[in-house]
Amino acid sequence: MCSVANEIIAVADSSKFGRKSFCMIRESHQINTLITDSNISHHYHDKLLSLGVEVIIADNKQH
Repeated sequence: MCSVANEIIAVADSSKFGRKSFCMIRESHQINTLITDSNISHHYHDKLLSLGVEVIIADNKQH
C-alpha cells in the first residue's frame, strides 16, 4: 500500500525510537511526515529533519 501512496504519515510515540522491533513499516527517509510526542530526543528529531521528514509534535495538553 505504501508503494502507491502519494504521502506517508507515521505516528509513533518517542519511546519507539532507538528500539529494535520484529517489524518495520518503512525506512525513515521514506516517511513524509511523523507525528510524535515532545519527549523525542534532539538526536532523532534532528536526524529526521535532515532526511526531509516533517516532524509534528502532538502532545495532549489539558486546559
